[in-house]
Amino acid sequence: IDEQIDLINTEIENGAEGIIVRMIASDDCVEEMESISQRTALMLLESDIGPEDVYALTAPDNQELGRALANAIVDKFGQELSEKKIGILYGNQSLISMQQRLKGLEEVLSENNSRIVWRRRSVTKDNYQELQRIDTADIIVALGNDETEQMTDYIIMTDHGDRECYLYGIGCSEKVVYHLDKGLIDMLVVPNDFSMGYQSM
Repeated sequence: IDEQIDLINTEIENGAEGIIVRMIASDDCVEEMESISQRTALMLLESDIGPEDVYALTAPDNQELGRALANAIVDKFGQELSEKKIGILYGNQSLISMQQRLKGLEEVLSENNSRIVWRRRSVTKDNYQELQRIDTADIIVALGNDETEQMTDYIIMTDHGDRECYLYGIGCSEKVVYHLDKGLIDMLVVPNDFSMGYQSM
């Protein structure tokens, strides 16, 4: 956060008449944002800084993103959902946006008798074995682009080809779209980053 604030202040000192920024975290920079907004035009992109009505903001409805994933799962499995084990890769929960995605997802899943067997922030090659030791999920939900990419890597590296494993994710990178195309990802919610950037400008 400190590096990001320093960079913004440097750009303002160099004559920037507007700043579009996506802060990497929200809790520790409200005062800095107040100072910045008094010196130049400020547009927050997909930011968690609140209250949201104080600053101009371009962002998706994150709770609705989580609900969309959950509703797709409910639509596919219906009554069989109670028999399926669900794993959630929830990302950085210090970000309000990720908290909102998780909340929307879990609200819908809990209304439909789902069985969540694990929740993790992330999965990397270093902890693949740890994830394999706990209950293996039939359905994996990844709440961000990085998390969806991590899960595609995990599924490929751990050779889930011999059993059904459904992956539902949020993302927009070429990598996740490729894996959606190839059938490794069953459903992808795609926030329109281009549109957010365009609207912010």
